[in-house]
Amino acid sequence: MRRLIAAFLAICLVLLLPSCSGAALPEENDRGSSQEVMSSTPSSQMSTTSRTVGQEASSGMGGSSSVSSQGQSSQPASSGSVESGRIGDYEVAIRSARLSKDYRQKDVLIVTYDFTNHGEDGMSFLIAINAKAYQNGHELSMATVTGDKEYRIQDMMKDVGPGETQQVQRAFLLEDTTSPVEAEVSELISMNKDRFSRTFDLTALS
Repeated sequence: MRRLIAAFLAICLVLLLPSCSGAALPEENDRGSSQEVMSSTPSSQMSTTSRTVGQEASSGMGGSSSVSSQGQSSQPASSGSVESGRIGDYEVAIRSARLSKDYRQKDVLIVTYDFTNHGEDGMSFLIAINAKAYQNGHELSMATVTGDKEYRIQDMMKDVGPGETQQVQRAFLLEDTTSPVEAEVSELISMNKDRFSRTFDLTALS
């Protein structure tokens, strides 16, 4: 029975091949005519169309962009967005940032992270992750905050068990309160260069 079905299908294919090859000719003619139309289109018009398509594509890519070992490229993060990524045995999410004051009443930026441990042993954010911040092309110093009751510096030193997540905060001393700040995270002790960042618009935080 299978042989009869196979033979029947083979006969059908033989009968259909001539009609399919004949139907392909108009399509080839259509392709040729479309190529002629494209060749007659002015190059300036084609370049304008390409620029328009590129602008539309780039305009739909809002929000922050991650930074990998191939290069660093970040844009101001959209409101409510969260930038996260896997770094070695850990996963970090840069959740939010807010303005505050240090013990000398100087402006600081407090960045909030979610730290998830995917390793086999307990680990703290402070030992596992290298958290930095940049403003105006300069690396910002860590700030000492004492009067902010919502700032929990001790959470960075807590051991996080395998599979568990801990929310932590880190404060950075600002140069000003208008220039964007790029918060970057990478593994503290590692041979790889995996990292990512999120840029905060301070004018939207004021």
